[in-house]
Amino acid sequence: MTERDKTLEDFDEVLRWFAENGFKATIVGGMAVGAFNPEADSPLLSADLDLLTTEEEQRKILRRAESTAGVVVVKRPKPRSLGVLVLHWGE
Repeated sequence: MTERDKTLEDFDEVLRWFAENGFKATIVGGMAVGAFNPEADSPLLSADLDLLTTEEEQRKILRRAESTAGVVVVKRPKPRSLGVLVLHWGE
């Protein structure tokens, strides 16, 4: 499996973590397109999972991520810029 060979099911742990913590997010990007494309004969493959949240929700996610084993905060949202939070899930 290469880095780009992941399907939505490969992100079950991340999505379960979001649900268990009550975080609200919407799947966007390539995974969203692939998951809801009725014309696709095979699942869309991607290397990541893009989730859209509010700034307030990002702060909640960041606080929880900092205290969760196996989750590494790679990039934090910066003031006066596009709010991007990047997390890496340990394998």
